[in-house]
Amino acid sequence: TSIEIGMMCAAPFVLLSPQVTTPTPNHSNSNNCQLVKRYQYYRARVTHRIDNVTVEVFFVDWGNTEQIPIDQCKVLSKNKNLIFRCFDV
Repeated sequence: TSIEIGMMCAAPFVLLSPQVTTPTPNHSNSNNCQLVKRYQYYRARVTHRIDNVTVEVFFVDWGNTEQIPIDQCKVLSKNKNLIFRCFDV
């Protein structure tokens, strides 16, 4: 299915979470916290097509916009019961 302007989709949003790591004996003074990327999908409406591989989406539950690769958009069914179900990757 092609992605079109105005279409509802599940779109990824990157969450950066700190994760504490155990210091190794050789690096006891090193920073023991690193950022972990997690992608969570949220309901979004396609607002613009930037180019052949990128679209801008509006996250309907959060109010922000992001540019994302088209191949990461998951088209939501026109069945309204399914539109509310999004998922983690």
